[in-house]
Amino acid sequence: MYNKKENSSMRINAGREKRVGIKGPLSNIICILVKLKLSSNMDATALEIGSRVHCEGEHGTVLYIGQISGMEGENGKLLIPNAGSFIKISKADLGISCPNAIKIKYGKSDHSNKTPNFINLPQNSGTERQIEMVGMEKIMGKQSNFSQLTDVVLSGMLVNGPGNEHELKDLAPNIRNLDLSENLLASWEDVNNIVKQLSHLSTLVLSKNHLNILEGGESCQECYKSLKLLVLNSMAYSWKEVLSYAIMWPFIEELFVHDNEMLILEPPSFPIFSKLKLLSLENNPLKSWNEVNKLGSLAKVAVLNKPETIVRVNEDGTQTYLGDEGNFLQAITRGLNAELRLVYTEDISWGQLQADGNWTGMVGKLQKDLADIAVFYMGMREDRMGVVDFSPSYTTEDVIFVIKKEGYLPKSLAFIKTFDSSIWIALVVVFLLMPSIFKVLLHVKNSYNQLLLMLTSYILGQAMENRNKSLKYRVVLSSWLIFATVISFSYSAVFFSLLTLPGEIQSVRNFQELSEAVVKKNYKCYIPKGSSLLDLLLKSDKKYLNTLGQTIVTNEWYIKNGPLLFNDQIDTHSALIGGRDWLGVIAGPEIWKHNYISEESLMSYPLAVSMKKNFCLKKNLVRVIHRINNAGIYYKQKDDATFQLWSKVPEKRRNVVLEAQALSLTDLAGAFLLHLAGIILAMLCFICEIVCVRCVKRNNS
Repeated sequence: MYNKKENSSMRINAGREKRVGIKGPLSNIICILVKLKLSSNMDATALEIGSRVHCEGEHGTVLYIGQISGMEGENGKLLIPNAGSFIKISKADLGISCPNAIKIKYGKSDHSNKTPNFINLPQNSGTERQIEMVGMEKIMGKQSNFSQLTDVVLSGMLVNGPGNEHELKDLAPNIRNLDLSENLLASWEDVNNIVKQLSHLSTLVLSKNHLNILEGGESCQECYKSLKLLVLNSMAYSWKEVLSYAIMWPFIEELFVHDNEMLILEPPSFPIFSKLKLLSLENNPLKSWNEVNKLGSLAKVAVLNKPETIVRVNEDGTQTYLGDEGNFLQAITRGLNAELRLVYTEDISWGQLQADGNWTGMVGKLQKDLADIAVFYMGMREDRMGVVDFSPSYTTEDVIFVIKKEGYLPKSLAFIKTFDSSIWIALVVVFLLMPSIFKVLLHVKNSYNQLLLMLTSYILGQAMENRNKSLKYRVVLSSWLIFATVISFSYSAVFFSLLTLPGEIQSVRNFQELSEAVVKKNYKCYIPKGSSLLDLLLKSDKKYLNTLGQTIVTNEWYIKNGPLLFNDQIDTHSALIGGRDWLGVIAGPEIWKHNYISEESLMSYPLAVSMKKNFCLKKNLVRVIHRINNAGIYYKQKDDATFQLWSKVPEKRRNVVLEAQALSLTDLAGAFLLHLAGIILAMLCFICEIVCVRCVKRNNS
């Protein structure tokens, strides 16, 4: 069965099959198929349902092979124009293979006569001027050397397939531009078998071919890895069909789909066309210009290739936004009224400058025009501004480290931990100096030990007899009483609070202590791979930061991929360095958080959305960021995301049971031990006095 007016793209429906004209001796069709001897310009290709044929200047698709019951005679007539027709196999041209077409068109012809080639050009006077074409022999000779062919045009040569295995590859392996328009190719499988033999192919024209649907296009991506330009004009494709095939062409940069049947344009539900720069849709019956606007919203977003970070692509192709940065990205997409496609970074990094001037990570995707914007705690840095643009800042991030809390201080040490070491040292110095001050300023007759005991008793709230009534004595003593009252009350308040809720044990509190712990105590410190923080450590003018950075590089201490809540690298002897907003989700002063945040920050920097140079939606993006900042959306989403995250995994919370309990002997063991130590010291002093007195008496005797 043959569709006479199909023109390589029209399909025959069931209605047309009922209205076909009759042509030829139908009783002999099967016999002709078996006994037919193909002409010299036909390949011995098995004719089957779906094959493409050429007859009387028209292309058609075989829909039926065999006899038709109830039909007799040999002089069938075409009753309905443009309807399907039955033809004799002898009238059908089954086409030739691609290698044979190249041999026919570019094969060496006889130029032995060396006759000059002339062309006639019309002149303004109405006469013609004859011009000799020089070098035709050289051109024809080069074309006849098939291995040197780079540009091959086989349009309308009835190509029906790739030919024998590896035949095309052996014949013309260097083809870069191939035109197969208006031929007899019947399926994408035929095209794939041709393309996979041409490893250098960059341009492919398939216009006016009727290609059947191919399942499992993912497996064909390797065939098209070098293809940059593809032309699919006049193929009766819808946009949905183009998207279904597009998975085979992951690296094309230009796609032409003129004169097809595209009514609506929908954004793809999965990342495709990651490198597409030009899409031509001329002469398609689009419903409205809004369909084109949909394609204008196909912005490419570079993200770290980490699971469960910003966006999760579901099985049905939909996207679920995750975390504070994910919700922030969703707000941007709504503000831009855009559909975003994810572009993952292979090295899982923000971006580092290489020696050749290129960038890695998300910045590299923007630099190479493989992405439009990049979102995920992207810091604004001066060196990055040379290759990418930034939106207005939406928050400020400071660099800290987090480390697991070691637990609570024992209550038995509460009487010592009430003040830090500096206050204790200051108190001891004051206690030792005040008796001397009393003796020098007031000229008291008491001994140093008596004055020290008196001042200590005031600190402890004990009454002491005072017979000195002078004004200056009272002024100095009053100042000491005020000091003693403040110190004693402060001590009591902190002491009771520590007995009620013990303080946290803090192993390292700042970056200098962390660096010393890494060097001397075998601590570990992890950092995000590919972030600018590593450069900050290595280029710092502080030696302890340089040492910390070099140790990280030497041991390759990088934070693992995955949610921070499930990260097993953080421990009491290993820390993570990063931004406060990022690490603050799992660390902080909250009692139910397992990790502690450092007391100091290394630096602060603004966070913004980075975008490629000359991004077409830059003005719209800037306007959206301003609106988000004015409404406080980012901070609201950040708090909501943190709350939702901990609500989903309550088992990750730190369980601290606080109950009202009576003080035990263990809680006050420190005080008892101190008292016992004092008694022992007094006993030793008493024994020493006895021994000394006896020694003195013996010497005197």
